[in-house]
Amino acid sequence: MTNEKIIEYNKLIAEFMNIEFDNYIDIKGRHGVTIKGTQYHCSWDWLMPVVGKIELMGYIFSIESYCVSLYEKNKELQIKSGNSFIAAFNGIHGNNMLELIYEVVVSFLKLINLKKNHFMQLNYLDNKIIANFMNLKSYQDDKYGEMWPDPTDINYKLGFELKYDKSWNWLMTVIEKIREDMHAVILNNKSCTIIISNDEKQSIHKDENTSIESAYKAVLEFIKWYNESK
Repeated sequence: MTNEKIIEYNKLIAEFMNIEFDNYIDIKGRHGVTIKGTQYHCSWDWLMPVVGKIELMGYIFSIESYCVSLYEKNKELQIKSGNSFIAAFNGIHGNNMLELIYEVVVSFLKLINLKKNHFMQLNYLDNKIIANFMNLKSYQDDKYGEMWPDPTDINYKLGFELKYDKSWNWLMTVIEKIREDMHAVILNNKSCTIIISNDEKQSIHKDENTSIESAYKAVLEFIKWYNESK
């Protein structure tokens, strides 16, 4: 593995561990460790806290005969040690256990970032659907690009993102508009139900992991129905 790749992968791990690049603290508490000084690739003291954090997310590391595997609890195999991100799912054996665990950690974080970027893009497109429903218009800033006014701010302060999927303040403005149009919105524990006013038998129900996720998905489905029915 080249030094450039080691720096790239150690930076990826450092971001996962929420370490600020300009103020690294090594495992013994010494200050001033640069990105080139990170040792996830060669030190158990650096790497094992990363393994611990991944396990707290619900994953299990399995080490057998110099082959490292990563499982999600009660689910199938996720990643095996291999010589690249794609080949990681095939699995190979090796002689350096630390390097194999390091490789699996890097492959896992790459996968997590791919999924995160995918869902962020989906949420951005869905948030734009909601913004159009709310007649919220973006502005093109010469320096920062596309920016959005905050509907919860009295001065409509500009920001870089739409927050309907993560802020109750944003999402409740949409729910209030739906209710003003005489559609019942029922929030019950972690579920959300929207009853179409002109047809009591027609409703949208979502029951997700969190209450805001349920409300967001119900609101989004209602708006898509509303746009199609116009």
